[in-house]
Amino acid sequence: MFGVHRCVMPIVARPTGPGATPALSADGHASLGCARSPGDLLPSGDATGLGPVQAPHRTLALDALMVTRTLRDHPRDADPWGEPAFAREVDLIRGQLMPIRNRRGLAASFAREAFQSPEFAGPREPATMGAVRVAYAVRWLELGDGVPRLGWIGLVTGRG
Repeated sequence: MFGVHRCVMPIVARPTGPGATPALSADGHASLGCARSPGDLLPSGDATGLGPVQAPHRTLALDALMVTRTLRDHPRDADPWGEPAFAREVDLIRGQLMPIRNRRGLAASFAREAFQSPEFAGPREPATMGAVRVAYAVRWLELGDGVPRLGWIGLVTGRG
């Protein structure tokens, strides 16, 4: 029923308390079972575990650049950014981000948000950037230069 396993990790109750020591292999080193490298523990086999994912601060900076360039170079009221519902959503999310006082805190919040949202996996194009992503980008800009922005409609129409 069961085949021969080259690597077996026994199930053993570990001692607890101040005098507890880690389980050691035959050569005296702490054992990770079969894992020979960090890459062995990751589903992709990637030793860094990063794959195509970028650091949150880099993603925020690139998103902020995209928002700035789009507002500068494209029609100000182009869909979906010019829609009133989109503006309300961006402003609502920006209000929730206002208590964050530095970029490090914003990047940490973004990392938690990005982990749960499929929105951040898509390409970085204006038409695919949802309200959450745009709100984080605008807050990134505010924290960088210390200049608070007005509402999203004001930014889109050039009055913000």
